Amino acid sequence: MKVPESIQSIIDTTPRLKEEEVKTLLKQYKATKDHKIKEKIVSSYLWLVVKIAKKFYKKYKNTDLEFSDFIEEGIIGLLKAINRYKILEASFRTYAEYWIKQSIKMFLKEKPFTVAELPPSLVDTFKKWYMAYNKIYKKVGRTPTLNEIAKMLKISYNKAKKIAQQINLFNVAESLATPIGDDATIEDFIEDKSLPPEEILSILSVHETLDEVLKKLLTKKEIFIIKQRYREVKKGVLKKGLSYRKIAKMLHISAEYVRQIEKQVLNKLSAYIKYKLYI
Repeated sequence: MKVPESIQSIIDTTPRLKEEEVKTLLKQYKATKDHKIKEKIVSSYLWLVVKIAKKFYKKYKNTDLEFSDFIEEGIIGLLKAINRYKILEASFRTYAEYWIKQSIKMFLKEKPFTVAELPPSLVDTFKKWYMAYNKIYKKVGRTPTLNEIAKMLKISYNKAKKIAQQINLFNVAESLATPIGDDATIEDFIEDKSLPPEEILSILSVHETLDEVLKKLLTKKEIFIIKQRYREVKKGVLKKGLSYRKIAKMLHISAEYVRQIEKQVLNKLSAYIKYKLYI
């Protein structure tokens, strides 16, 4: 997985723009349509394109797709972000990440590719696995556990665990979201990919109305708690709200229970983001 020399050279020689700097350039570009300004922004964010492209390529490295394909599509997504970004929205980096991933996902949907050296018998097994995975996810709004998938497929826990290991071994597309334990996923056994609350809510606010997402995924109590904990969610900007203790008094429950609910909510929202943007 080697970055093309021309791309790497630009990354090595171009300073990364700060948020205020890029917003200033974006204002100038929208006013003048000066392509030199656009090129400067693209050059400054090529590192982000490559970073995201690597994550996708790792999932598809057993296919006939080239790493350069992912980089090219990521750049297309970055250009879309530059053209569509509104200055008062969430941070440009958050917005750019969304469009880079969307562009790569669209490319993967439209371009036919073949999985290398994947036994035919496993193809059918994997298809059934992902059908079960998606069905459970849509029902419960979180990453399914291994036991839940085993039950839906009517197979033993050990059999399900073996399939999960095979999926990970062959690096099939959604392997990062594949359950491998009673309440664990492969993500728990590799790099920690947990998102901070601010980023979770900012990402959601970029591509959907936050209130709509909350109503779709959470109970009334969960919505109340998350809105009290993070009160000022406006155009990607939010600040911490009330403490666990104050919210607990309002609901007549313990502060620890509030903390647990908040954790469950953030996990649920994080899983939703990964389902929408990564899978």
